[in-house]
Amino acid sequence: MPLLLTEMAEYNRDLDEAGDRILKVCEDTIQLLDIVKAAQQACYDFGALEVITNIKIHSRTPEATDTFCTYHRGVTSANHMFVEE
Repeated sequence: MPLLLTEMAEYNRDLDEAGDRILKVCEDTIQLLDIVKAAQQACYDFGALEVITNIKIHSRTPEATDTFCTYHRGVTSANHMFVEE
C-alpha cells in the first residue's frame, strides 16, 4: 500500500509541474497578444486603414513525421537570414 501512495504523490507532483508549465505558456501568450494589439493600435494611430496580423505557430512531436504540417521549406529569400550555413 505505501508504494501506491508514493506513486500517487509522484503522479500529483508531475501534474502540478505540467500545470505550472501550461500556466506559464498561457501567460506568455497573453503577453504576446498584448504586444500585437499595441502594435496594431500604433498602426491605426499613424493612419493605417487596415492592419493584417498573421501569427503561425507550428508544433509537432518527434513521432509526427508524416503529417501535412511536417514539411521543410528549405532556404528561401524570405528566411535566408535565419538559417545557419
